[in-house]
Amino acid sequence: MKANKIVKNNNTYIEFEKMKFRIKIGGAKINLDNLFGGDPILGPASNEVLNANSDLFLDEIKPVLEDALSNIFTNVANKITGSFTYDELFPSK
Repeated sequence: MKANKIVKNNNTYIEFEKMKFRIKIGGAKINLDNLFGGDPILGPASNEVLNANSDLFLDEIKPVLEDALSNIFTNVANKITGSFTYDELFPSK
């Protein structure tokens, strides 16, 4: 995590730069419900195709998921630290 000091209203705060997440998914089993209006043939067949190609599916979704998690965690961290001045978080005494 990398942060910078910023000044707002004559107070110093910490603001984090966008965090970078790298996730590792060891394997996945995908089960989507109510596909094709609950069709008893197309739904299970689609799940089988997705599971047979889960590595390809995960390769496609992983960058989007990493970026979304990066944004969420950065925003949460900045909301927390934005509630306190730098001196409140790191008192000199």
